[in-house]
Amino acid sequence: MITSNSPENSPQQEVPPTLYQNIDEKELVAKSKKHLIEYGIKFEPDIITGSQGLYIYTASGRKVLDWTSGQMSCLLGHGHPEIVKVITEHASQLDHLFSGMISPPVVSLADRLCSALPA
Repeated sequence: MITSNSPENSPQQEVPPTLYQNIDEKELVAKSKKHLIEYGIKFEPDIITGSQGLYIYTASGRKVLDWTSGQMSCLLGHGHPEIVKVITEHASQLDHLFSGMISPPVVSLADRLCSALPA
């Protein structure tokens, strides 16, 4: 248990992401209704403008614990430094391929997944 308030144990000061600021929410919703298909469920009314750690942020500035983004974000958090580093490295050299093509990362992942299965 952490009992000290030393700098190493203090919570980091969170700064909300600033990628999308001063957006026109009404215009964005209108365009989404015109151009996007709602399948399964209706879109949430809040516009999500960023994510950091285990939280997503709305255009209105609300911080929301993200229980919806699947296993990766819920377990590791949005913007995890190690994941960002690996994605950046790979995106600059080999980002996406047609699913009928083979690359070392695809085969490596398949091998690791299959080796985790019982024999």
